[in-house]
Amino acid sequence: MVSSPLASVLFVRVHNAGRSQMAAGFLTHLAGELIEVCGDVRPVFPGRKYLDRDLEDPAGQGVEAVRTIGGEIRTLVEGLIAEAAPEAAK
Repeated sequence: MVSSPLASVLFVRVHNAGRSQMAAGFLTHLAGELIEVCGDVRPVFPGRKYLDRDLEDPAGQGVEAVRTIGGEIRTLVEGLIAEAAPEAAK
């Protein structure tokens, strides 16, 4: 059991149609307590790393499109875990 997270991650989207919630859910499921998932306001912390990813908006699309986008999000989250907390990526 980890006493405190090794990293904190914040997922923010403009015109959010569930992408940041999917990403936060994948991160919580895959990394457990090793990485903290923050709220939905993008703070600015000097010296911190910010990553921007362009993802298709699933709003109004069918379930297959949402699954495809969800798969892309999961792959990005797995890469994030490997970088931020390699011991969680096993």
